[in-house]
Amino acid sequence: MKIKQLTTLKHKLQWLLLLAALLGVSQGVWAWNNCIRGSFNNWGGEYYFDSDYVTINISSAGEYEFVCYDGYDNAYSYNGSADQVKRNNCSNWTLYTGNNNSKIIIDVPGDYTFHFWWDGSNRRLTVSYPWAIGGDFSGTWKYYNISNGTTATITDAVANSSREFKVFTDNVYSCQTSGCGTITRDNCSNWTLYNNNSGNTSINMDVSGTYIFTWSNDINHKLSVTYPSYKLRGSWDSWSGATDFTYVSSTSWTCTKSFSVTGVYNFNIKPASGSEYKGNGKYITRAHTSETLVPTSGDGNDVSITIDHTGSYAFNFNPSTGGLTVTYPTPSAPSGLYIKGPLVNNGAWTSDYRQNWSSMTYNKTSNVYTFSFNASNACNECSNQSRHFCVSTEEDDDGKIHWAMNSTRTNWDFVNNEGSNFVASSSLVTGTSVPVVLTITYNTSTCQYDMVLNAACNAPSVTTTSGASSVTNSRATLKGTVTITSGDCEVTDAGIAYGTSTNPTTPASYGEPTSGEEFEVNISGLSAGTRYYYRAYVTAGGVTTYGDEYSFYTNPSELYIKGPLVYDSKWDPYTQDNVGYSHTAGTNTFVFSFNARTGDGGTSDSREYCVSTTNGEGGKIQSSMDGTTSGWSFESGSGSNFVASSTIVSTDNTAIDITITYNNSTGQYHMVLAGACSGAPTINNGDIASKNWTKCGNENGRELSITASGGSGTLTYQWFRNTAASETGATAVTDMVEGGNTYAPSTSDEGTFYYYCVVRSGGYCSGNSATSGFSGALTILDTPVVQPAAPSVKQYEPVKLTSTNTRVTWSVSPAASETGYLYDQTQKSVMFKGQTGSYIVTATPASGTGCTSTASITVSNDDTECN
Repeated sequence: MKIKQLTTLKHKLQWLLLLAALLGVSQGVWAWNNCIRGSFNNWGGEYYFDSDYVTINISSAGEYEFVCYDGYDNAYSYNGSADQVKRNNCSNWTLYTGNNNSKIIIDVPGDYTFHFWWDGSNRRLTVSYPWAIGGDFSGTWKYYNISNGTTATITDAVANSSREFKVFTDNVYSCQTSGCGTITRDNCSNWTLYNNNSGNTSINMDVSGTYIFTWSNDINHKLSVTYPSYKLRGSWDSWSGATDFTYVSSTSWTCTKSFSVTGVYNFNIKPASGSEYKGNGKYITRAHTSETLVPTSGDGNDVSITIDHTGSYAFNFNPSTGGLTVTYPTPSAPSGLYIKGPLVNNGAWTSDYRQNWSSMTYNKTSNVYTFSFNASNACNECSNQSRHFCVSTEEDDDGKIHWAMNSTRTNWDFVNNEGSNFVASSSLVTGTSVPVVLTITYNTSTCQYDMVLNAACNAPSVTTTSGASSVTNSRATLKGTVTITSGDCEVTDAGIAYGTSTNPTTPASYGEPTSGEEFEVNISGLSAGTRYYYRAYVTAGGVTTYGDEYSFYTNPSELYIKGPLVYDSKWDPYTQDNVGYSHTAGTNTFVFSFNARTGDGGTSDSREYCVSTTNGEGGKIQSSMDGTTSGWSFESGSGSNFVASSTIVSTDNTAIDITITYNNSTGQYHMVLAGACSGAPTINNGDIASKNWTKCGNENGRELSITASGGSGTLTYQWFRNTAASETGATAVTDMVEGGNTYAPSTSDEGTFYYYCVVRSGGYCSGNSATSGFSGALTILDTPVVQPAAPSVKQYEPVKLTSTNTRVTWSVSPAASETGYLYDQTQKSVMFKGQTGSYIVTATPASGTGCTSTASITVSNDDTECN
């Protein structure tokens, strides 16, 4: 029974295998050894299909032949016309048995998937081409896979002005229309590409990094590009966030970060891919705002930044060089300050340090706070008791700011912190109600305070000198005087305020002038032909006082003359060139010399002309019509022409001169019409060539001189200096004035120079001048100036010593002990400690020129404090 059942089962299995074989042949079910062979590897191998698919990696582009085989070694290929499998026709090819090979065009190296299948009637082939972007992003043409058919990430892009590429999907896409331009950072979204293989698309790679290409394979075939960027990360947010940099150019990326808490933070700059940019351990501070960062991975090289004030900080990063610059915000001054202590007679500290708030007021000008209060001592009977005070940014003691305790009235700095009180010493505390003044200045650069304690004082008087000097079209010298008397506040600054409107406040600082001595300030950067207002100022005790106000006009840059300037020429106000034009740059005198004879050669004709501040008719300046040679004044504006009358116009080639002088005080022009040049004067050089000496800058009695005669009219003189015996590059050291035939080199002429003089006669006609010979080499040595010349001071009271040198050597006579006085090079002051009497202090330049200056100092006993 069992044997019969096994035999029946064996027969059924044989019939099933036979049936499966017959069905496989008739219905196209492939055996397990279907394969493809081709010139991919020179026909050297077969690629077997797995479930009808096989993927072949083809390493280079080109044309390849191939044939497919079924499980029974039947060859199938395309045997029609010479068509080829291409990217745009790679689906559902019908294959036939025969000897012709199929051909495929490989346009992009990569993986190609072949699908060899039976559709029920025919044997077919479908080829899946790889999707990619091909381009020279890294400097050579490479191909990058488009993941999932949508994006491609290129990490090895190298900065270059322009790179070319194409998109390979079911077709080849690129930008080929005229005016298509180049993809750049500001137009990198939704570019439409076209099905055409003849041209490439261009993209501007402005920085190296990671670029992400996103392809939309819809009917419009859109491409967008994500450019690489940088992010600022730091410990201010525990590294959990990042601030994006904004692209400005290939060398400039900027971002801002707002800080509400001060302190020291670590940070780095993270690009879109690759290593972070880190520093070399240096701190970025308000005084050191630039640093070079390098791309690095790992820990330990983050940059540190000191945030000393709340506000917005600007970061500017150059990825090409790794340079980072941080712009710190300008700190604002505190909203108010408060002073605490026994501020009135018999006042005392209370246990909570809150006494005397209600009576205190303060004035704020800019960032300067001034407190005036009564500092008499508590006992009201003696004058040797010192008083303690403190300054606060808040009304309670928690806001006390820190400074060093100091028993003198000199300046000292302090910062906002819990600290010590300051002391109003016995020299300020009296038995009467004499107030003292506390002046506090807040420095927004260092966030520190500077404090000065003085007795109550008056404002010094300040006087403005009327009339500007050395005026050009862009510069002027302005002067003033400060007078300081007993009881006046200490002067911290003086100078000239100027501007184009009345009551000017723009300061041009001179510094700290000597009382009663006129100081001068050179103003530059002015506009030509403009009225400027000015007044002297002095700042003392935190208050600025101004002197009287005056004004002046800067010189015009140019003047032009227009009309029939030569024989038989016609009036042409728009194109006529200057003729015989003479003007020294920056001066206020213009001279025109030209031939003005009449057209018919007669003497009864007159000619009309105009003068202009521009090279067009609209610039004509106002003048009166005048038939004489006398001078007249006129202002700038559209006006009448002037007339060269028959008394000037001649029948020969005699030239006439027009001399125009601009009045810097009134803003008016003065014009004189004159005949031909009167001739140059004759100069007697005297002994100028033999002058060859050396003198100290403070030494008097040495000067240069010449004599001159001839020409016509009053002689005027102007001296020049140069570093060589040449007129080229020489500098005028005086104005052109009458009687200026001598010149003594001033202390400002420090160095070795050669001098000469220009002499004019009868106006500014170019033929009316002569130039002297050159002096020998004159050397003026540097000499210190000691101020004040004869002070009287007490022990421990510093004396400021001003010198023109950067560094001098000081000596004292009679000699004081080495510990008897101190010299502070930075403050330029000397202070006698245990010495009294009269001393001569001598300043000698460190250069060893031998030119010295002295000051007499009388030192008396200091007041003695009571304990």
